[in-house]
Amino acid sequence: MRYDLETLEVKERNLAGEQSRLATLIAQEQRTRAELVTQEESTFARLAKTYLPEISRAALGRAPAPVRESVDAILVEYETERSAVGARIAAIPTERTEYLRRQEHERKALDREQQEFDARTGKKQEALKGHGEYTAAQTELAHHEEIVAFHARRVTAARKLAADHLHLFRKDETFEYLRERGYGTDECNPTPREITMAAESGYEEDKGWYDLLIGAETAMQQDLETVTGEREKRKARVSSIEDEVEHALKLPEQRTRLATAHTAHDATTRHLTGLDAEEPAKKRRREELAKPENEYYARALTTVLGYVKNLSGDELVALARRTATPDDDACVTTIGKLASRITSSQRQEATLGTELNGIKATLHTVKRQIADEEARIRRVEEARLAAIAVASASRSHDDYSSPSHHDDGSHAVTDSIDGGNDHDVTDSI
Repeated sequence: MRYDLETLEVKERNLAGEQSRLATLIAQEQRTRAELVTQEESTFARLAKTYLPEISRAALGRAPAPVRESVDAILVEYETERSAVGARIAAIPTERTEYLRRQEHERKALDREQQEFDARTGKKQEALKGHGEYTAAQTELAHHEEIVAFHARRVTAARKLAADHLHLFRKDETFEYLRERGYGTDECNPTPREITMAAESGYEEDKGWYDLLIGAETAMQQDLETVTGEREKRKARVSSIEDEVEHALKLPEQRTRLATAHTAHDATTRHLTGLDAEEPAKKRRREELAKPENEYYARALTTVLGYVKNLSGDELVALARRTATPDDDACVTTIGKLASRITSSQRQEATLGTELNGIKATLHTVKRQIADEEARIRRVEEARLAAIAVASASRSHDDYSSPSHHDDGSHAVTDSIDGGNDHDVTDSI
């Protein structure tokens, strides 16, 4: 049986080697076919380039109308953009000259409006200097500004004082308890314990200082709001007098005209800047469109390529015969040869794949046989060891007066196991 197991193992190794060989052949076939497909795609691209001008002239009478119409539409789009780019490049210098002239005119107008505005602003200042009520209003406004600043400092100081001291009162649990109870007010009816707590803690004096801090900040804030309101009245009066003088000098209208002149001049300047950037961009675009293989050509080529790739071999041959150019004949011949080789490669791969699947199935069977044989050998070995154990146990019960007989029996059992075949051992057990 050892010979049978070795035979199975040799067979397993041979099958594994054959499986590896077939897998290598299949991988080589796949790489070869990939190269053929790449060559076919390249040949189709050359064929499409050959047919592109023919289709654009509708020379291929049997080409589907959507193909011709799609290519023609792309070429029309190309011509439209090319013409538009050329016209725009030609128009930019004229447009720039016109806008430079406009910019100069607007700059002069802007200078005039600025001079007029400055002159009226100067008159306004002179008028305000001689305006007695305006001078008095400004004096009052300056005085109230000082008052507001003084009260603002007082409020700041009161807030800082309250922040520095109020937290000390609020940390006192007794003070906080009595304050929240409203001790000392008409709403609070204190208990004897609360009266004792207030007396011992000096609550009424502390509450007086607490209310003083709170009240001082509130009162000062109210004073600040009052003086601020008075200041705003003076400021409004000063602005009213300035408005009266400005309207008398028509300064608001002049300010509007100046802003309009600024807007027009800035818009013209931005347009000129745009022209300076547009001209080189248009020239670059013209160069791109002048290239033989621009994006329009690529789109048209893709359309034609899709058309010729959907034709059968006979249709490609018939198409090549109808055209005047000889370039397509060589492409069609090459495509036919490549298609034949690709088909042959596919069949070869399928054959190798079938053979590989058979090898895999056989190898699986052999592995299962090896596993079964190894399991059987283990069972026989376990039976042999069990027989030896039985013989040893029976020998321990023999009469030691006849050791020779005992030895003969032991050797007989061992010999029967070692010398006999596997089935005899199994049957004896």
